[in-house]
Amino acid sequence: MLTYFDGIDFVTAGNFPGHNWMIRDKRFADYYGIQYNHAGPLHLAIDHGKEKLYHGPHAFLTMPGRVYSYGCTAPEVRHHVFLCFKGPRVDRFLAGGLFTPGDAEPVFPIADPEKFYRTILEILSRLNDLSPEEKAHCVQLLESLLLQLRENAPQPCINLFYGDKLMKLHDGIIAAPQKAWDFEEEARKMGISIPHFRRLFQEMAHVAPTQFLIECRLKLAETLLVGTILPAAEIARRCGYDDESYFYRLFKKHRGRTLLDYRREFKL
Repeated sequence: MLTYFDGIDFVTAGNFPGHNWMIRDKRFADYYGIQYNHAGPLHLAIDHGKEKLYHGPHAFLTMPGRVYSYGCTAPEVRHHVFLCFKGPRVDRFLAGGLFTPGDAEPVFPIADPEKFYRTILEILSRLNDLSPEEKAHCVQLLESLLLQLRENAPQPCINLFYGDKLMKLHDGIIAAPQKAWDFEEEARKMGISIPHFRRLFQEMAHVAPTQFLIECRLKLAETLLVGTILPAAEIARRCGYDDESYFYRLFKKHRGRTLLDYRREFKL
């Protein structure tokens, strides 16, 4: 029997691409967790402290004994994924500094959100058939997630003038990803070259502007797939794609499943 990865029990996990509510004064009885905001705004307060707002891919760590309020309120929408666990192996994570939910602000910007998201999704898929071998893989992937948190560099310092304009653009794309965004025009409005614009945007959002736009459109597609009965062609149009075939290929490439398969899997 495989025992090397013993010492972790997975308590609960979930993936909510259309999350739009606030969870108030949440306490975790006897287990720990990774709460991941894959996209959208995250409002977070810990131990009844001041509520802070984070944009885009961030993870925060949870533990027994602390109080958490987090989420967003309509019309805001965010993509929330979580993984909760307990066991003696967690004590080793805590003692070794790999897992630090007791920090004053246990919040981490995610430098490679697609890698982080894929790792969580793989864990969630393996939890459906938790044989000893699958559980060992899940524990190994959990440790990979914790290591990815440690790989994140500090947030870069961007000139306030550019930072304000970039954040306004960032939030505008989240609010209306279906628009025909022209990044060359956005760079011109800021009075900078398109290569400089791309570099600044990537420093701020940890992803290139075109990829960020695609991701926001895919998040909108996920919300429409889960929350409506609209046909795929109409969803493509509402996400800013006139070429339905291209949109279908793009969705499958980035989500690893067809639109229909995604709707079947995650429909509430």
